[in-house]
Amino acid sequence: MVKAKRKSLSLVVVAMLLVCALILPTYAAYIACYEDDSTSQASLIVLASIQGHTNSSGNRFIRVYATNRFDPVEGLTPICNYLMMSINVTGLANGQSLYKSEMVSLSDYMFVGSNIDENDNVSYLYGSYTAYFPNSSISFNIPNTSITCWD
Repeated sequence: MVKAKRKSLSLVVVAMLLVCALILPTYAAYIACYEDDSTSQASLIVLASIQGHTNSSGNRFIRVYATNRFDPVEGLTPICNYLMMSINVTGLANGQSLYKSEMVSLSDYMFVGSNIDENDNVSYLYGSYTAYFPNSSISFNIPNTSITCWD
């Protein structure tokens, strides 16, 4: 009876490990690049990022996402409560890109993301960003971002 319980317990443990292995994402590395604007208005800061996950070998991207956000600088009154922002991610297979443009509220963000087929052999991703206040001279110079599998 004791042997049967041990065997049953062992089978349950093995089954749980298999389920965990199948459910949890498998990737070798998480690679990211973060930037903020270099011409910051005194009361605002704009932040941009690109992030990617590589395959288990670490030589190709299998997932990418990018963000663009803006926040008030602590202690200062923001000069505006919304900005027109955009993200463009290039480097995907067949010249494809991820692009999004929208009005973003203060302390909020915008996001683009996609899974990438491992067979597309994507090993370099590039992000470009814009942020400006419509009908004014207020704009931000957000540095581009890039990541490679070898970062």
